[in-house]
Amino acid sequence: MADQFASGGLGLNAAEVTRRRAVQMIEMGEFDTAIALATDALKTRPRDAQMLWVMGEALTGLGRLTEAAIKLRQALGAHPEHDNALCSLAEIHRMQGDPDKALELITRARTFSTGARPYTLGASILADMGQYEQAAALLEPKVKADNPDTRLVVAYADLCIALKQPEVGIDLLERSLERGELHTGVRSGALMILGRLLDRVGRYDDAFDAYRRANDMRTTNEEQRADVLFEQWTKDAIAEAPRTRVKTDRSVLVVGMPRSGTTLTESVIAAHPGAAGVGESQLLMNMRRATSAAELTQASVDTMAKRYTDMLAREGSKTATRVVDKMPDNYQNLGLAACVLPQTRVVWCQRDPRDVCLSCYFQNFGARHAYTCDLELTAQRYLLHTQLMEHWIESTDIPVHVLRYEELVSDLENQVRALLEFLGLPFDERCLTPHKATGKVSTASRDQVRQPIYATSKARWKRYEKHIAPMVKILKDGGAL
Repeated sequence: MADQFASGGLGLNAAEVTRRRAVQMIEMGEFDTAIALATDALKTRPRDAQMLWVMGEALTGLGRLTEAAIKLRQALGAHPEHDNALCSLAEIHRMQGDPDKALELITRARTFSTGARPYTLGASILADMGQYEQAAALLEPKVKADNPDTRLVVAYADLCIALKQPEVGIDLLERSLERGELHTGVRSGALMILGRLLDRVGRYDDAFDAYRRANDMRTTNEEQRADVLFEQWTKDAIAEAPRTRVKTDRSVLVVGMPRSGTTLTESVIAAHPGAAGVGESQLLMNMRRATSAAELTQASVDTMAKRYTDMLAREGSKTATRVVDKMPDNYQNLGLAACVLPQTRVVWCQRDPRDVCLSCYFQNFGARHAYTCDLELTAQRYLLHTQLMEHWIESTDIPVHVLRYEELVSDLENQVRALLEFLGLPFDERCLTPHKATGKVSTASRDQVRQPIYATSKARWKRYEKHIAPMVKILKDGGAL
């Protein structure tokens, strides 16, 4: 027992086992389980910096950013040089639209950390701000060192598209991938970036092979069903549920499949002087998961509405006429929205399903969208998302505006005018050039949103047509094509 220092009945070894299990739960997207493990451990070791960090990570995964920041600051109070806690707190400031504070924390972490995360995260935040050269300068000395950390190489290669140096990135990644000892997650990430670079130079077959190899490392058997949603949120159940008395007319929900144009749509709206955005909030999802239509009471819908409108004011704007929440997955939550946000407006982003599914496959969304590692599962999810949206349109009174990506990029002014009219906003020329108004963007669409609106992503699927026949068959059989 010499290697176990007991404290309140929980030895260090037991604490480490619990921490590792909690981290594993976070990686799997099981945030509630991770919180339960951390909460139990903190009862006997309330100043355990590692466990406080784990709690902060799990709360961040659930979108409970204020609570997460408190736990991370507690971790830093117990251990001021906890580099992971500093980086995680920086991530929160990044998500809350404060990149300067995030960079300050990252710089502090680099003073005593030799790990990759303070560098890769710092470069990513600089890239969010459009400062690609500064991001590259941060990484370059590390990348040029002997035997560089592959995570740093991947981060640098990711910048090579914006730097218009795709061949440099391809060379770096191909040499790194020749090393056989890479962690599966690192190798998968490197292959994803390699696929993107190969696509950029027109090597489409090689690009698809890289994406396939990356996705084969993160397979899932996740079944694409929503039985509980359909059972708990029927048309009759929604009609019988109470509506909040809280004013919710500032709310705008931009929904759809990932990669369907939600980020572009938010940027168009947020460029309007009467609008603002909160990014992708998890709040509506978290509230829906904790209840059902039959369980709603007048008190509960009022409480949830107050929480949501407070979030819009805190993370978006206290004065804007409209505040956009562009969490794509809110297409699952419109039954609750009908009760908690009855005055909200919904913009349903649509795009050619072949492009949507292929673009999802070309991104690593992690545990949150595990289905995207398989083209056929992604096609099934596309059909399910359509079924849910049709159900909400039939079952609720929420106004829904359909915005097709292809029409937006080819007929910009008319589509923007129609969108603003739906939102009750006067036309403003700035909405036609949202790239000029973009401050920071931290989604997968970062590089695209920083450019003028373009149509080059239309019918992208044709470049990969010979690789996607099973996916296309599912979409055709399901009526999406």
